[in-house]
Amino acid sequence: MLEINERIEERTDASSTSLTLPFEQRQKSRLR
Repeated sequence: MLEINERIEERTDASSTSLTLPFEQRQKSRLR
């Protein structure tokens, strides 16, 4: 169970970062 939870967390972290990075870049470009 713990191993599965850790794997899920890694997946969510990777997916969240991939989604948030481009989003932040878009806002930065908009501010400019």
